[in-house]
Amino acid sequence: MKRTKMLILPLMLMAISGCVYRKEIVRPDDLRKPINFSSASARDTFTCSLKRIEDRFPFDKKQENLTNARFLILTLYRKEYFLSENAYFNSIIEKTDSNKDSIISKEEANALYKSYFPNHKYVDLQPGDGVFKQLGA
Repeated sequence: MKRTKMLILPLMLMAISGCVYRKEIVRPDDLRKPINFSSASARDTFTCSLKRIEDRFPFDKKQENLTNARFLILTLYRKEYFLSENAYFNSIIEKTDSNKDSIISKEEANALYKSYFPNHKYVDLQPGDGVFKQLGA
């Protein structure tokens, strides 16, 4: 009986205290790769696509590596690994620059957008387009 109480008490304390969580940034010293764009339109498309990807997929920076310590069904310790901002930017550049010439074209920027949003209709806006086209109406 006394032994059972000694086992139950630590389990109750672990359940009450919860999980210890750590977030570690991977490759914090990476520098951004220099990149050029074939046109201002390609730059704008890439920039807007990158912003939308970061907004919609915040855990895209998360690495598959995960460290867990569990006891039965309780997670006692959890450590997740995330790419640094520069390392994430470099990985997006590698995905986008399909011909590896360090120049992002409009087609490559469109392909990046479509790879994350395959069912979304991409509308190519021109400077003279009206408000309704820009709003998607």
